Amino acid sequence: MRHYSDGWPPEGSGSGCATGQLRVEKSHPPKRTNFIEAMYDGKFIEFPTFVDECRTDTSWGINPETTHGCGNPKDGYLKFGIWSGFPDKWPNAYKVVQRMSLTNLDVAQLAMYVDIDGMEPEDAASKWLADNVDRVNAWVG
Repeated sequence: MRHYSDGWPPEGSGSGCATGQLRVEKSHPPKRTNFIEAMYDGKFIEFPTFVDECRTDTSWGINPETTHGCGNPKDGYLKFGIWSGFPDKWPNAYKVVQRMSLTNLDVAQLAMYVDIDGMEPEDAASKWLADNVDRVNAWVG
């Protein structure tokens, strides 16, 4: 944050960030946090295009004093981690995991349920599953 600061102090939690945003959104353009796309229309700040050198070479990106000054790779990914013995022990569950796919908005919605709505993670997951029955049914076959 110190490299991209525009006078807004960094927050220590998702709920702190959300509270701060909701408090000032009428007087400042809203900043996007990980759940905001589930609540508001808008767009992300466009950083320089990601290239592998952004991770290692300070000449890439917007700050010559540090690496990682580029945007994240477009259409990022969420990986599901499983135990190496999972496919053999639970082959049907493994097929479900292989079919699963979450969008940025899916993750944002789940984060909003917890960080803004104050739901317990288990309740947020139950709500998301209930709201996405057709997708879940496609995953479980």
